[in-house]
Amino acid sequence: VGYFSLRKEILFAYIFGSQISGKSNKLSDIDIAVFINRKLVEEKSYRYGYQAEILSELMRHLKTERIDLVLLNNAPPLLKHRVIYYGELIYCVDESERINFQVDTINRYMDYKFLQRKIS
Repeated sequence: VGYFSLRKEILFAYIFGSQISGKSNKLSDIDIAVFINRKLVEEKSYRYGYQAEILSELMRHLKTERIDLVLLNNAPPLLKHRVIYYGELIYCVDESERINFQVDTINRYMDYKFLQRKIS
């Protein structure tokens, strides 16, 4: 959690997956999802290497290479829903932005489920 406070663009972060569900083993990775303020990250950096930079820093900070990093800003709707539904919030500096993200994610998920039922 201390790492995130060093990165002013990271507004909130979740841990999710096997580490939270209790199904982890010695080969399990750590699934981390972050939401960033895009205004604080140069567009070129965001498209070319930003995620790798954060991942590399997290690996050094946590002393493991078994990390899977998700940028929630552009994650698929079902993955976003999985993160907020099953994950655990581990860092947040902007509660308002987090709530907006969660409401938007749930609305999109409900739309998806509605369309899925109509098609079936």
